[in-house]
Amino acid sequence: MRLGFRLSPGGMTRSEIDLYADERELERLRRTVRRELATHPGQEALAREIGVSRIVLRRFLAFSVPRLAHAQKIREWAEDRPPVWVPFGAVLLGTAVRDLPTPERARARQKLARVLADGFARASHPLPAWLEEEASVEGVAAPALH
Repeated sequence: MRLGFRLSPGGMTRSEIDLYADERELERLRRTVRRELATHPGQEALAREIGVSRIVLRRFLAFSVPRLAHAQKIREWAEDRPPVWVPFGAVLLGTAVRDLPTPERARARQKLARVLADGFARASHPLPAWLEEEASVEGVAAPALH
């Protein structure tokens, strides 16, 4: 992909493009882990299969950025899994909250998603599936915002 046209004064920088690519990869891995957890016996067993601790897995799912060694193990494990579609909006949400402290990331991300969901509701426009997922709490749809 040619990115030169985006790299100009006032445009995106290489570091911003790299940040987006990194965040997209983390989103893909999180979605792969979540999909596996939906059919897997539990976090402990899945963490063992991946080669990380349950705490590392739980924190990763809560939007922490794993250490390089842990990220590599998750990446290698995910290579044998079917590909996952990563919505652009989910990557943008992840990028928007990335600089927050880890404990605040999930809350801020969900609040941003709920604000977007509220905008869709006010416009009487159907909610995209990715946004419904982002705005939900542990898989339960969030109440309509007014």
